Amino acid sequence: MASRPDKITPAAIVVNSGTSVDVTWTATPNNRGSAVTAYKISFKQSDGIYTVSASCDGLALFPAVTCSVPMAEFMNPTGVYKLVEGGVIVAVVQALNVIDYSYPSDENSGTALAQVI
Repeated sequence: MASRPDKITPAAIVVNSGTSVDVTWTATPNNRGSAVTAYKISFKQSDGIYTVSASCDGLALFPAVTCSVPMAEFMNPTGVYKLVEGGVIVAVVQALNVIDYSYPSDENSGTALAQVI
């Protein structure tokens, strides 16, 4: 019987790339009997809550294992994330099959920083 996919490991790689932030991950190691149909990337807001990125919401990503998010999405003072310049951009990734999303991946190690472009 199918169940939710395994957690994606290792953690995503998140790097600055000019005017955007690139997130790259490895496909889930086990889809648990049902093909993965989407990936969802969530970023940590300034208050510590994770929110799905409007640029990386899932269905449009599949089967890619990378997504690019405009830096402005993180730096907008009235937006969702409200990060300050120099703040670490933290992401988790989840895989979806017909049952449910996987548990979130571990957080990335914090190599991308919010910056004014």
